[in-house]
Amino acid sequence: MHPVDRVPGGMSKRVTKEEQQERSRSAREMVEFAKIAIRCSTTFVLANPAYVDLILSEAFSHRDLLDRLSDRPWSRQLLRRHGTGHQP
Repeated sequence: MHPVDRVPGGMSKRVTKEEQQERSRSAREMVEFAKIAIRCSTTFVLANPAYVDLILSEAFSHRDLLDRLSDRPWSRQLLRRHGTGHQP
């Protein structure tokens, strides 16, 4: 992001047609990269029960006072069951 994007209400200058096209192209590339990253993590990490156990182990835990979505019991169960048939 560019500093002109970081103002209350949106933009401090008009976006040109070329900038709009470049941003759209860049956004499409980012979405495609995200799809590849999700496919890789699903295929190579979540499909391997040993990796899931490692991710959920105490070694990869960080305890603080913040409440996160990933701290919810149902999200940990979902991670354990995702495509593996592996039960906690």
